[in-house]
Amino acid sequence: MNVKNKLLGPVIALTFIIFGMFFVTWWVTVKMKDDGLLINLAGRQRMLTQKMTQEILYFHAMDKVTAMPDKTAGDSVKNTMVLFEKTLLALTDSGDAPLSLDMKTTKYRYCPKAKEPAYSQLKEVGKMWVHFSSAVNSVLDNSYDAEEKIDWIMKNNFPLLKAMNKAVVMMQKQAENKVNMLLLSQMIGIVAAIIFVIIAVLVVLAVVQKLNGVMRGIDSGAEGVGDGSIAIAASSVSLADTASAQASAIEESSASIMEMSSQTKKNAKNAEKANALMGSINNIVKKADGSMKKLTFSMDEISKASEDTFEIVKTIDEIAFQTNLLALNAAVEAARAGDAGSGFAVVAGEVRNLAIRSADAAKNTSEMIEEIVKKIQEVGGEVKKTNAEFKEVAQGSAEIGGLFGDIAAASAEQAEGVSQINQAVAELGDGVQQSAAVSEESASSAEEMKCQAREMKSIVNELVVLVEGKRVNGE
Repeated sequence: MNVKNKLLGPVIALTFIIFGMFFVTWWVTVKMKDDGLLINLAGRQRMLTQKMTQEILYFHAMDKVTAMPDKTAGDSVKNTMVLFEKTLLALTDSGDAPLSLDMKTTKYRYCPKAKEPAYSQLKEVGKMWVHFSSAVNSVLDNSYDAEEKIDWIMKNNFPLLKAMNKAVVMMQKQAENKVNMLLLSQMIGIVAAIIFVIIAVLVVLAVVQKLNGVMRGIDSGAEGVGDGSIAIAASSVSLADTASAQASAIEESSASIMEMSSQTKKNAKNAEKANALMGSINNIVKKADGSMKKLTFSMDEISKASEDTFEIVKTIDEIAFQTNLLALNAAVEAARAGDAGSGFAVVAGEVRNLAIRSADAAKNTSEMIEEIVKKIQEVGGEVKKTNAEFKEVAQGSAEIGGLFGDIAAASAEQAEGVSQINQAVAELGDGVQQSAAVSEESASSAEEMKCQAREMKSIVNELVVLVEGKRVNGE
């Protein structure tokens, strides 16, 4: 725990004790103010019982003497009864209670209900008041048993007064208990405050003792700082010389790296151009491959058309053969017909000649088409072979393009890495130069530190004088 917390703890505790004592005093004062009101009202109730008894006796005596009820005396009795009832209701159930004896001009004040055991005692008074007020009302009404009620009032007046006295005594004891509690809390608060003051004094003494040790340590440290500052100054000078030599070497390395960075960037640009050229070649190969595919498809279509033509020629040859047979049959029938069929025989002969010529032409055409189909099939095979070779070329071109792309990316990354190395070396050079400058500043700072150590030792001596009343080493 630090000094601040050690001193702050007792102060906070004292503050809480003071505020606690203030709060308890305020709370008890407020409660005692209410208790004073309750005791005053209850004490007035005792007086009201006697006043009411006197007034009702006076009213009854005047009624007997004059044989006429005294209205003023009756109103006075009723005023006292209302005052007693309202006050008793406020004492038992809380509410506004009249402050003066005249109900017409009185002011009211809120009255809290009484606490136990006075509350139960006031409830007993309330039960007695029911019978007492009934008897008073009977006398006021001049009933036939007014004499008996007067005797009953005289007999029960003292018990009602005694019951009210008992309630007042209970309230007074409650008020006294609160006063005793206030005094006890004040005594406890004062004792606690004294204890925490003693603790604070002990803490201050302990802090002073520790501070004395710390100051002696600071004095010893100040001497060490003075000795160390001399060594730091020598080391700073040596460090400055070394940093200057490193700075010149780094400048030479930076120049070489910059030249290498220029060559690397040039190689990266060439790799990018080669990659772009391979992309163009790859596109050309893809177009040639597409053309070969179209050519292969066209050769397949021509081969199918040649086969269809061959089938047509074959059908023509079959028709010529059938026509020749029909011509022969026609010639035979014409011969059987004799002269009548001679003309038909001539026509049948011509038809036969045409059928023979058609068959010869169909045969020649069929042979030519077979040769063409063979040539087309041979050419189609070569085209397919060429198409497969173009696919291999396209695939190889794509792979080469990918390799060139990887080379271009690697060259770009290498160029960027060399640039970063160049920047790092430049920053390192700046750092070395700054270190040289800082080393020179450290040498001068060390001298200043030596002077400050002397001043700090002087300040420590002043603190020791404040704490112990004497200087370090008898100064």
